[in-house]
Amino acid sequence: PKITQTSLESAKKNISKFDKNATDIINNADIYEYNLKFDEDTDKKLIGFIIGENYRTPEEVISKEGQAVELYSAIGILWK
Repeated sequence: PKITQTSLESAKKNISKFDKNATDIINNADIYEYNLKFDEDTDKKLIGFIIGENYRTPEEVISKEGQAVELYSAIGILWK
């Protein structure tokens, strides 16, 4: 299986260069280890962001609905 997202200019609008400091975004984020609620406590922990109060997850990677992380945006910041 593959995970892909279109990058064709023809599928996008309001294009502008991302000029924020990616290093600052990364350095100001926190990454956590956790189990999902349906996991056993002994299961291998996952590593990633947590969306919620008192968690430092960059707004640049939080989805429009505020419920998920946009992985493509996170990858873009890492590439910068």
